[in-house]
Amino acid sequence: MQRSQRIVFASFLVLFAVVAVLLSVSAIQLSYQLDDGTGTMQHAVFEPAVVSTAIASVVGILQLGFLIWNLVSEPPVFAWWIALGLTVVACGWTIFMLFQPTPTF
Repeated sequence: MQRSQRIVFASFLVLFAVVAVLLSVSAIQLSYQLDDGTGTMQHAVFEPAVVSTAIASVVGILQLGFLIWNLVSEPPVFAWWIALGLTVVACGWTIFMLFQPTPTF
């Protein structure tokens, strides 16, 4: 594979990891209003989103390292399969988290 193709594909892997992080982070905080007439807002944490954010963040950091590795030299083929697998895990876990039922208040 040419150097330019390796850099573009590794950049796409980083992009997918960043999107997974952003989707996970956006689902962490849940806000709701109490029905006691005071109108105070309450906040809760959606725990599956916290786990998803941690997984996607670690994968994002690893993908940045993989991009740097592609900028410096040519990684072996098995490294591409590992990087692709990690990205699939991060994106898959984020999609799984998005379909989890959120608590009702």
